[in-house]
Amino acid sequence: MNSDEHGPLEVFGSAGDIKGRTENGPMYVGLGGDHWDGEGLDLRSRNGPIYVKIPAGYSGHLITGTTNGPMQLTYPLMVNRMDHKQIDANLGAGGTTVRVTTINGPADIR
Repeated sequence: MNSDEHGPLEVFGSAGDIKGRTENGPMYVGLGGDHWDGEGLDLRSRNGPIYVKIPAGYSGHLITGTTNGPMQLTYPLMVNRMDHKQIDANLGAGGTTVRVTTINGPADIR
């Protein structure tokens, strides 16, 4: 996946090695199955909002959140580390890293 200055970037039920960057556009991520199959997911935005939907029973290493925007977290998880509104957590049995972050946009993690 390539960078796009204005997005949006959308990833639903995917696998493999996916990386993407956007300056202003929103990012929508719908994880599928019970784990990420492949190298990992790494999506980052400077100003755009992020929306992440995680299915029940999902296993992986989740890095998500926002630096300066509001955050809504409605997915139950045990946090390894939380720095302001940046979350680092293992879901289920842990596993491949799934990173979806923004600096100035809002974050909605469900």
